[in-house]
Amino acid sequence: AWNRCSFSSFYKGKPFHLKTFEQFARHVQDVRNFIGEEISARNSIFLGEANAMAAPVDLLIREMDHAADRLVPSMADFRGFYSFLEPGQTPEISGTDWRRLRDAGLRRIYLGLETGCGELRETLGKTGSVEDVLRAARAAKEAGISVGMILILGVGGQSYFDRHMNDSILSLHSVPLDGSDMVFLSPLCVDSQSPYSSLADGWGGCDDRDMEKQHSLFQAALPPGVRAVTYNVRHFSYA
Repeated sequence: AWNRCSFSSFYKGKPFHLKTFEQFARHVQDVRNFIGEEISARNSIFLGEANAMAAPVDLLIREMDHAADRLVPSMADFRGFYSFLEPGQTPEISGTDWRRLRDAGLRRIYLGLETGCGELRETLGKTGSVEDVLRAARAAKEAGISVGMILILGVGGQSYFDRHMNDSILSLHSVPLDGSDMVFLSPLCVDSQSPYSSLADGWGGCDDRDMEKQHSLFQAALPPGVRAVTYNVRHFSYA
């Protein structure tokens, strides 16, 4: 819905829209037909692409219920629904609605914090503030929904190295993360023609060694029990 981040080209040229319930129902049937018998090996349902949580809660729950009716009976060990949430492009969700989403099967939301440094985050073109991300994470946790916090290794180069590290660690510790939560550490990977490349010219780059150092520092600073997972976008295909 935002699609203006300087470092990401995943959805360039792909206009955002919310499916109607009828469109969603047809999509679910298409998914079922495409996967066939292999659906028995699946154990979760990921909603949408970058931000299914932008849908009105009543519509989202209706769609989750429909997907559960059509898909879950064929899954051997269903563990729930998962979704990205883009603060700044998502309507405010009340505590009651968070609990309704939990009861409908939502188990984890993924939040692109990217960095806890507000100045850097704004420069990167992210929508919403650091506090918007943290507020959404706290609200989800209060309702019993786990969170996946995404941080970018090497973002901001040498100029922001320490602030990115320190502010991100402080941000993570301001949310009551526990063993059900995950922190995804994503090495910076940008196209040479991206807006980020021109922004970074004066920052000084972070090489693989710098990013490995940040990875180790982040991992050591995580709250007890929280898992750190490497999320390398080079290994994923977004089609």
